[in-house]
Amino acid sequence: SALVASSDGGLHLAFVAQDSAGQSHVVYVRWVPARLGRVGRWRAAAWHPREEPGYVDVAAGAHRAVALVFTAAPVQEGEEHQSSVFLRRSSDGGGTWG
Repeated sequence: SALVASSDGGLHLAFVAQDSAGQSHVVYVRWVPARLGRVGRWRAAAWHPREEPGYVDVAAGAHRAVALVFTAAPVQEGEEHQSSVFLRRSSDGGGTWG
């Protein structure tokens, strides 16, 4: 898992989790700090890659930019396989992803 703070006081957390059906998901959670009379709040997003997710990392940059990178590989026993690398980007502090 990865946890970073952004310059606006937000916290960004990314990790891999399994649901009750045993499916693995890449999960992103962010803390949006209180400002201008609004209370702080948590927001979340999740992706379910077709392949088994592994390593995950998150980075927060200038102007509310957030990047999430993770690897995923097919589940195959006893065979060599290669992982794919995925990048998700947000330009609004993690509210929407492209």
